[in-house]
Amino acid sequence: MEKRYTLPVAIAMVVGTVIGSGIFFKAEAVLKGTGGNLGIGILAFIIMGIVMIISACTFGIVAQSHEGVDGLVGFAKASCGKTYSYYVGWFMAVVYYPSLVGVLCWLPARYFGVLIGWEDPTSGPVMTLAIFFMVVTYLMNALAPKLAGKFQISTTIIKLIPLLLMAVVGTIVGLSNGQINYNFANVVDPSVAPLAGLFGGVVSLSFAFEGWICATSIGSELKDSKRNLPKALLIGGLIIVATYILYYIGVAGGATNQELCDSGATDSATLMANAQSGAKSAFMNVFGQVGGIAIFAFVSISCWGTCNGLMMAVTRGMYDLAADGDYRKFLQSSGPQFVWNALYRRSAIGNLRFDEHCRYGLEDFIFNAGLYARTDKVHYLPQPVYRHFESGQSTSQCQTVQALQGRIGVLDRWMTAPKLPARPSGTTAAPRLSPF
Repeated sequence: MEKRYTLPVAIAMVVGTVIGSGIFFKAEAVLKGTGGNLGIGILAFIIMGIVMIISACTFGIVAQSHEGVDGLVGFAKASCGKTYSYYVGWFMAVVYYPSLVGVLCWLPARYFGVLIGWEDPTSGPVMTLAIFFMVVTYLMNALAPKLAGKFQISTTIIKLIPLLLMAVVGTIVGLSNGQINYNFANVVDPSVAPLAGLFGGVVSLSFAFEGWICATSIGSELKDSKRNLPKALLIGGLIIVATYILYYIGVAGGATNQELCDSGATDSATLMANAQSGAKSAFMNVFGQVGGIAIFAFVSISCWGTCNGLMMAVTRGMYDLAADGDYRKFLQSSGPQFVWNALYRRSAIGNLRFDEHCRYGLEDFIFNAGLYARTDKVHYLPQPVYRHFESGQSTSQCQTVQALQGRIGVLDRWMTAPKLPARPSGTTAAPRLSPF
């Protein structure tokens, strides 16, 4: 794979896939779960942050300990064996990533619809816009992966703006008027035991720290991944934990615990039923009418950035499976799929020519398939007779996603080509086995 991504892209993917829409609405849910105990809520954030960082560092250690191991499938194989990694790879490729991408394509459409007055989150316009987000995000990752990396960095920066603004401005306001001190000193519901409240807060945050594992999918495309991937996981995790806690304190600086738990559109039940109204009211308390409206633009962009990060992972799911299995051994071997290491009898070639429509190094692949279909004998010479040099960019190295996917796509027909009936000597072109 081409080493196209740098450390900032990996950090942006860690932060961007974790911070989506949830954190904008989780502060009130955590406070509700803890019975309005601000200190216990902060402890819940810290505990979940520690769990996430420890998990991320574990993957970082695996990346440093195993040379050439990239992605979740590679990590699973190095740690638990080939069978386990096989099931993990298929689960991630066909269940986990696609389902999350589907939801994350719908979320930016939903919040954008709020901005322009689409009340029904499952209406035709919203679902159409969700499909638009999905198609555009996929095309960007498939056709311009470097652009997708830059887009990930941009959306990560944009989504951090409202969170940091609320953290800074809300904290300043809360300290200046004594609101934060009051919230720390007063618990809304003393009947909620600290341990029960802590458990409730942790449960509320169970999914808010999920998504960082998607960053491992670009390991094979990350420059100096053995060093940069562990750095990205650690730095990104620390940024997430710090942002979450500061944002939580900032929200508490704009209203009392009682108001956040029980009043208006910021109580937990209303947030779950109509979360956009709760977020709008919370930001309006600190930033006024403009802030209440602008929050939806930021949330929509935030969700799109998370969607892009997941799309970067899902488009590499099948590659991770293929790259870790027998397909890669076949596709990267200098075997009968290439023409540089073979001698051909002119009478056998006849008028057979390379297919000019082929791309990504598939010309040899298709040419040999047609030749073997008309040949009844092949002789193998085990000794080398001349020297051939290959660079990292050689097509025989299969260093691009397109090349690997293309060869996998025609592999079955390539394997059955020798079983086809012999072709007459007048055949002028190889059979079109490739869609390229």
